[in-house]
Amino acid sequence: LAHPFYNSDQRSGRYCAKMFIEPDFPEIEKYVQKFWPELPAKKRAGVMRYIKKGVGFYHKNIDKATETAQEFIKSERPFANDKYAEMNAPKIAQEQMRNFIPVIFPSGFDFTINLTVLAAMYRAAWTPPMRFVTGQMVRETVKRFPELEFMFRKSDARGRDWAMDMPKSGSVKIKYKPSHKLIDIISEKEYIVPEEGKIHPVDLLHFDPEMMNNTGGEILTETEISVATMGQDQRHRTIRRGRPEFTGSFYLPPIGRKLKLEKDAKEMMADWMKISKNIPATLSMVLAPYGAMVKYRKSGSFNAINHEQAKRLCFCAQEEIYHAGRALRLEIEKKRGKKSKLLKIFEP
Repeated sequence: LAHPFYNSDQRSGRYCAKMFIEPDFPEIEKYVQKFWPELPAKKRAGVMRYIKKGVGFYHKNIDKATETAQEFIKSERPFANDKYAEMNAPKIAQEQMRNFIPVIFPSGFDFTINLTVLAAMYRAAWTPPMRFVTGQMVRETVKRFPELEFMFRKSDARGRDWAMDMPKSGSVKIKYKPSHKLIDIISEKEYIVPEEGKIHPVDLLHFDPEMMNNTGGEILTETEISVATMGQDQRHRTIRRGRPEFTGSFYLPPIGRKLKLEKDAKEMMADWMKISKNIPATLSMVLAPYGAMVKYRKSGSFNAINHEQAKRLCFCAQEEIYHAGRALRLEIEKKRGKKSKLLKIFEP
C-alpha cells in the first residue's frame, strides 16, 4: 500500500457489515490451513476460537454502539438531521467496533500496476498469502503474454518470511488518542501557502509550477495509530513511510470508551499475544486486532502533507485519523508558534 506507482480502489470499513455480522468461519479456517499447513489441527482450532471471540465482542456490543453513535452525531453535528444520524450511526459504530476483530478478515481491493512493479512484488513477497497472490497475478500475465516469462523466474523470488515485530511482553496499555511526534521540518521558511482553489475541488499542488518548491521542503514525524487507521493512512502514497512495529497498546475509540470496553480490549490483546508465541510470525501478524497500535516514521513534502490533511482533517473522515492530523498540528504549533505558516496545512 505504501508504493506510489499504482492506482487503487479500496472498500471502506464502513461498508462491509455483513462479513462481521455473518462471518464465513469455515472459509477463514481454510485460509489458515492453506497458507500455514505446518500448523497442527489443535493450534488451528485455538486460532479459530480466538477469532470467534473477537467477533463475539463485536456482536455483543454493536447494537449499543449504534445507539451511542447516534448520540454522538446529535451532540457533535448539530446541523445533521435525524435521517443522516440513522444512516451513518451503524457505519460509524461498525468502523469503531471492528477494533476487536482480527485483521485476517477479507476485504475488497482493486489496483492497477505496471510490469516492473509486478516483477518487484513477485520477487519481494514476504508472506505465504503474498507469494500466492503475486504468483496468481504472474500466471495470468504470462498466460496472456508468454514472452514476458523471463521477468518472473522462481529463483529470483525472496522465498523467506518477514513479519512485524511483536509487542514486548508486559501489560497492555489502552489509549484513547493517536499520537504524532514531530522529528524535523526541512526548509520551513520556503513554504508557499497555496492560494484558494489550488486544493479544492481539484488538487493542483503536485502539478502547479508555483507550488514546485513545496516539494523540496518536508515534515518528518513518528506516529502511533491503530492497525485499522494504518490502512487509511497508507492511501496517501505521496507520503513516505518507515517499517511499522506493534507497540503493545490498544486504541479504544470514543464509542468503546463510552461503553467501558477497556477490560474486553485488554483481554483481546492478551489472547493475541499469548497465541502468537506458538504460531508462525506471519500468521500472528494478521491475527492482530484492528485496534492493536503500531508506530512508524512518516515523511512528506509540504505538498504531500497538504494533500493528505485536506482529506483527513474532515470531521466525516475516520475519527482516529482526524485526531492524528490534529495531533500533528498541535506539535507544530507547540514548537513553531501559533503564527507558523505551516499551520495553514492543517485546516479542514
